Amino acid sequence: MRKRNELIWFLPLCFVFLSLIMIKFCTPRINEKYIVEAIKRENIELFVDTKGTVQAKDLINIGLDIDMGVDNIYFKQGDKVKKGDVIIRFSDYQNQDLINQLNIRNAELAVKKSQLRYLREQYK
Repeated sequence: MRKRNELIWFLPLCFVFLSLIMIKFCTPRINEKYIVEAIKRENIELFVDTKGTVQAKDLINIGLDIDMGVDNIYFKQGDKVKKGDVIIRFSDYQNQDLINQLNIRNAELAVKKSQLRYLREQYK
């Protein structure tokens, strides 16, 4: 009976001891040390100055199927070009010719309207 009493006390002690060991090694450490620094307000550089050579990924040849002359070229080879920059100005000879023809037709129309108005007045 005495061995049984000793066993009854020994088993809970072993259980408590094993539980304490598990708690010690299986839980995350709370008291880990961290480096703490005060916050400083600083400006951040967004650009880095470097030197190098840049090559174009895609080359595009500019060409037209219609006959137009070139009035002005705004950039030389090797100049920096941004999106939206005007590179070449073409002469608008065909557009100017169409505008001249339209002005002639408008003048002819004005003459015909004047003649029609005169003939209507004569008919009355």
